[in-house]
Amino acid sequence: MYKLITYLAIASCILVSGCGDEHHHDHDGHNHGGHAHEAPHGGALVLLGEHGTGFHLEVILSEEGILDLYVLDGEVDKFVRISQEELALQVTTKDSESQSVSMTAVEDAATGESIGNTSHFQARTEMKGVENFDAVLSSVKIKGTVFEKVSFSYPGGNE
Repeated sequence: MYKLITYLAIASCILVSGCGDEHHHDHDGHNHGGHAHEAPHGGALVLLGEHGTGFHLEVILSEEGILDLYVLDGEVDKFVRISQEELALQVTTKDSESQSVSMTAVEDAATGESIGNTSHFQARTEMKGVENFDAVLSSVKIKGTVFEKVSFSYPGGNE
């Protein structure tokens, strides 16, 4: 009986250490200095500032041409309300058509967000059926920091 317990103990140690060797994390192809974020609404993520200390925007374009933009914290965990009532984008589609898009603040009674205190902006555009575009956000002020001429692509973002 003593030998059986000893063999089982040795076998358990081998299995545990073997599993540890096989279950390593392969970093090939990954950015060692960062990690991936997942957009809450499945949109394109746009990084503002330094990774981990800045903020993010999430951009979503519906098939109907409605463009939504959400302001998020650096870890894409929380929505960040800002005082701006409007955001201006210069958008270029694959047909090289450029257009100015004015995104207005969205009120939401469920979250208590109001114009001048919201994380959500929206615009109805002429981009019905557009699947990708390039854009430049002219300026956004978040918690005292101004980010200007922020370039990104959709649906890729800028990360």
